[in-house]
Formats: sequence, C-alpha cells, structure tokens
Amino acid sequence: MKLKQVKNIFLIGLMGSGKTTIGRLLSKNLNKDFYDSDYVVEEKTGVKVPLIFEYEGEVGFRKREESVLKDLVCHTNIVLATGGGVILSKNNCKLLKDNGYVVYLKSSCEDLVVRMAGDKSRPLLQERDLKETLENLFAFRDPVYASISDYIIETKNKRANEIAFEIEDKYQLNAQDHLESKESNKLLLQELAKLPEKQREVFSLRYFEDLSYAEISNLLGTSVGGLKANYFHAVKKLSSKLGDTKL
Repeated sequence: MKLKQVKNIFLIGLMGSGKTTIGRLLSKNLNKDFYDSDYVVEEKTGVKVPLIFEYEGEVGFRKREESVLKDLVCHTNIVLATGGGVILSKNNCKLLKDNGYVVYLKSSCEDLVVRMAGDKSRPLLQERDLKETLENLFAFRDPVYASISDYIIETKNKRANEIAFEIEDKYQLNAQDHLESKESNKLLLQELAKLPEKQREVFSLRYFEDLSYAEISNLLGTSVGGLKANYFHAVKKLSSKLGDTKL
C-alpha cells in the first residue's frame, strides 16, 4: 500500500519504440525536465554507446546504465526515456516501479523493423538478422516490460502527439488517484494513532509495508495467531471510523 512517486514518468520499451520522441513531447506539455538514460551515460563517459559496447561489452554498459538510473530516479518532476534493456536488471525494475509512473510503449516487431532498418547506432542489431533479433528481444522482454508498467500503450498507427496526449490523460488520472489515496492515508494515520500499540504495529506492517504474517512473526517474535487477532481488531475499529473503502 505504499504510495508511489507520481511526479516522474518513466518510459520503457524496445529500441525504436519512440521513447525519446514521446519523452520530449511529454516533458514540454507537462513542464517536466527530460532525460534520456543513454545520453546521460554518454555524457558521463564522454563516448557513444556503441563504443562502450565495443570496449566493455554489454555487461560493462549495463553496469554504467544501472549507476546512471540510480541517480536519475532520485530526481523529481522528470520524464525519463530509458534504454531498451534497462529491465534486464531486477534492481532497475524495482527502481523504476518504486519511483515513478511507468509507461510501456509497445510497438510491433513489424513496425520496429521498418524504423530500425539501416540504423547503425544500435549495437545489439549489428551483424544479425534485424527481424529475427527484434522478435527474440520482444519475446524475452515484453513480459518484463508489462510486469512493471502502470500503463501500456500500443503505438501502432498512432502519431507521436496522439501517444503523448493519451499518456498525459492516464498520468493525470493516476495523479488524481494518488492525491485521493494520500488524503485517505492521512485520515487513516490519524485514526491509527488512537489504536492500542500492538494493533497499530501489526496493522502498519501489514498495510503499509506489505509484510506477511510469517514475516511479522519473525520480526516481532509474536505468534501468527496473535498477530491475526490484533490485525482483525484493528481493521474492525478503523472500518467503523473510516468505512471499508478507505482501507
């Protein structure tokens, strides 16, 4: 039940899906700073991404990418276009999911083949069959993109402005939900403070930290049965004050 940082928008998706173009439009329309993680890596190293791949391999580049991402997610009110392979790291996935509104620009392999034909700036596409490579990347990465996304937008037959406007609408609705949730949590905390200490403690660990009864039992050295009883009483009291919709 943790509230997410909704001031940031993170764009994910395969190379060529339009993250940089859409990101620049969103940053302008929503008055946010724009960053492209690949460009930031290049700025910090002083060389282009293909050269990093050539000398350090993909592993070396991914380490640099993760280091940059750790810094970027600490910013507020930004739009970030990420590299296509940023989701290969579980740490990166958590950083994105925990610190912003994640949008997956989902493009078909057919469209990507057309867009990427002749592009010499993508290390993973060189000296391989373009269509086969993109299909393999999509098959592996699509489920990961989807799993960390707050919103998935199909880009087929849509112009950049249309995609940006659609994302803006969804983002603003999400921001409104966040504000309402934040206000609800404010009321919840006020009532929570009135509960007995044990009920307050177990409810907080379950509701705000998403811990299981077993995890809380290990943490507090209390039986699971006792924890469940305290949680039940806490929920009953809070529901009587706030209503079920607030919990």
